[in-house]
Amino acid sequence: MSKVDDIFRAARFDQWENFVELIDEVDINVLNEYQQNLLHEATAKGAIRIAKELITLGINLNQQDRNGQTPLHYAALRKNADIAQAILKAGGNTNIRDNHGNNALWTAAFNARGDYSVVDTLLLFHADATTRNAAGRSPLDFASQINDRKMIELLTQTI
Repeated sequence: MSKVDDIFRAARFDQWENFVELIDEVDINVLNEYQQNLLHEATAKGAIRIAKELITLGINLNQQDRNGQTPLHYAALRKNADIAQAILKAGGNTNIRDNHGNNALWTAAFNARGDYSVVDTLLLFHADATTRNAAGRSPLDFASQINDRKMIELLTQTI
């Protein structure tokens, strides 16, 4: 097993001690076979402490995986406003689109299911509620389609 495999495992399973032992021995922006960096992995698994340390250490916040998703998309998918806010405060880009044309706000809106914390966080950092994806739909279009009045209210405050 390589040190790269070990540090990805540490991020995946939120193994802080192993992460600390290995972080100085690998390139912080190393990618796995899915074009994910360590921040993708930590965010996907909810390893908040590791994610925040990676951000502090200067990891590429806007790395896109093979599906075009950034760690911010992953935070939106996981409904993790803490990690989303940390990424955004450090300069993460709200408007990067994945392979389907979805920005992180689209991902947050689609996955909110009544939890608007990431939607709200993204809007505070000027995410665009009117950006249309490859299917021609914006987060606001989606909120209207499912008649989510709270989300419509949030999204229209920024227009």
